Amino acid sequence: MHEKVHSDDEKLRMISRDMPRPDASAPAKPSWSLGDWLCMLVIWTVGHNFDHMAPFERELKPQLNDPNIAYHHTPVAQQVYPPSLLWNVSLYLPLGLITAIGLLAPPNALAAVRVRLLAELWLGQLSSIGLAFALICIVKVNVGRLRPDFLARCLPVDGVCTGAADVITEGRKSFPSGHSALAFSGLAFVSLVLAARLVQASPRAGALWKLCVASLPWLLALHVALSRVADYWHHWEDVLVGSLIGHVAAYVAFRLRFPVPAVGLMPHTLRAEVEQEMPLKYHASPPLEPV
Repeated sequence: MHEKVHSDDEKLRMISRDMPRPDASAPAKPSWSLGDWLCMLVIWTVGHNFDHMAPFERELKPQLNDPNIAYHHTPVAQQVYPPSLLWNVSLYLPLGLITAIGLLAPPNALAAVRVRLLAELWLGQLSSIGLAFALICIVKVNVGRLRPDFLARCLPVDGVCTGAADVITEGRKSFPSGHSALAFSGLAFVSLVLAARLVQASPRAGALWKLCVASLPWLLALHVALSRVADYWHHWEDVLVGSLIGHVAAYVAFRLRFPVPAVGLMPHTLRAEVEQEMPLKYHASPPLEPV
């Protein structure tokens, strides 16, 4: 007896074919977890609140001669990735990319299946960025590490800062790097989605190009992270830890909704339904004959 192995695309087509068409008179039943959406909103709210808190203020006098905080100040407008561009790269671009991936795969799936896939992709993406955002904001305000350009912000006179208050406050939020965490939490999630999608392509098409395509969003996130050192807004340790937070957030959020990328891009919820149906409807072996 040989059992036919179905790809995730084939399974999605199967469930699309057998899923009953919606009845206009029936009440709508959401196919996503309301609890997870609410939890995601709470996480974003926590991050937003901590982001607006005053950071811990370390004693300045012992650090007045520290060369690690004596670099020149790069204004926000002159950064490689100012905040507005950061959110475009780490939030809006990833959402657009995963939306395109969800709409294109698989080509002939039922609209209801596509909606469920998109809902899981969006929830995973927003959860990943939200987790990273909340964690970095909590750590930033409690650690209060001084940025590499802090003395240029502070303009100390007799050990007392004389610079603009808001610029000084921002200078106490070096650890960890928020740009690095947000970029990797958004774009590394897209790389995982791309890898899970491309694994369904024919092996005869090759493998190296799939790795290169799936790595493109990750490389963009890497450029964002490295730019923070070049702008003198972060120490290398800030970027390293921020990048680690972003990676962990992306992988955890992805695995909560999908299996490992090597298996394919099918949400856990849909996979459970398909695997319940397949033994009954799609088993390739002939029925056993009575002896």
